[in-house]
Amino acid sequence: MPMLIIMPWCRIKCDIDLGEIKLLRYQRQGMPFGADKEKQETCDKVMSNYCISKDKPISAAVIVQLKDKEIFADLTDDERSDVFSLCSLITFSTLSMRQYFSFGDTYWNSSNSNVVIQSFKESPEPYFAINTRRRDGYRMNVFDTSEYMTYRPHYADNGVINVDIPLVDALFKARQSNKEGWLCYEEGIDNFNRANTDNTDIMLHHEIIMIASAFQRICDSSYKEDDLVDKLSPLFNPDIGGRINDLSGYSLTTKSGNTIHCKSAFEFWIRDLYRVRNGCAHGKRNDAYQPIWSMQEHLLFVSYVYPLIVKYKLSIEGYYMLSEKDVMDINVFETLLDYDNVFESITEKNENVKYPWNEIRSKFRLKWIIIQAVRQQGEQNTSNSL
Repeated sequence: MPMLIIMPWCRIKCDIDLGEIKLLRYQRQGMPFGADKEKQETCDKVMSNYCISKDKPISAAVIVQLKDKEIFADLTDDERSDVFSLCSLITFSTLSMRQYFSFGDTYWNSSNSNVVIQSFKESPEPYFAINTRRRDGYRMNVFDTSEYMTYRPHYADNGVINVDIPLVDALFKARQSNKEGWLCYEEGIDNFNRANTDNTDIMLHHEIIMIASAFQRICDSSYKEDDLVDKLSPLFNPDIGGRINDLSGYSLTTKSGNTIHCKSAFEFWIRDLYRVRNGCAHGKRNDAYQPIWSMQEHLLFVSYVYPLIVKYKLSIEGYYMLSEKDVMDINVFETLLDYDNVFESITEKNENVKYPWNEIRSKFRLKWIIIQAVRQQGEQNTSNSL
């Protein structure tokens, strides 16, 4: 049976060839088949069952093509598994590109790049076949094309998304080469993506569990707090200019009454996140532990820093080279953590609204440029003296 691999709730600026997989622009009555009207009509017919609203099918989306396969190919179980694995990495690379507290179309979630492998039959009576999961197995459901409609979730805008090409290339290389350690990447990224759907049916405490699990998997730590800190800290290595110097208030008390003096704001935050996660994982929505950061703050900070930690680990293993922006984003993180409430907007006299997140990043960027310029001048002076 022919299949079409679809990302129905997103668009891209141009076709993207990632070697193992291609992302192709879909445009009703135009792409990807163009002059081949028969195939384009078949494609349009399948896509017409994905709707923005009632009787309004999507006009643009993304079609995924597996390497060495036709767009309408019948995929084996292994190939289907490959599609979902590769697309999970693509989804992760899009999340690393999004921006926060922005007024433009620069924010999206993992629901935007949700992947559907749609089986269909063209004639004599067109229909869709959908395999649904049950607690007692699986069930194949067959729908007439005129009856089957899937509507875009309200939390997934049909906007243009950006793909972090260097990151997804590095992940593909690691997947091929690092067979022994790849499972930590795969499971960590899967947990991260599932915690970033923005699906209002998923409670915040469930997302906290998944997001904390993502950290545990990427550094292959045990369930113990100290082990997580010990293994995760080397993957977050900002320049000393990006560290919080005054750590006098960064201490936590253990259940036995001992005091832990944290070596960094990052360690302080990770320990707080882990303790929030413990209460959630044991079914306690209102745990006795009083967190430093709220659940919403934790989810924001993890969503920001986790892709940077993955990039840092990939760079250590030789699959990725950190960009100047990556380095700056790593260095500003503890300054963001140190601010009292990044969600509280600032209203100026002219009634313009600003967010601390953007102000902190802008000021730090200027500071970082000055630091780098001073260093380069110093290196040049040293070189000239030699």
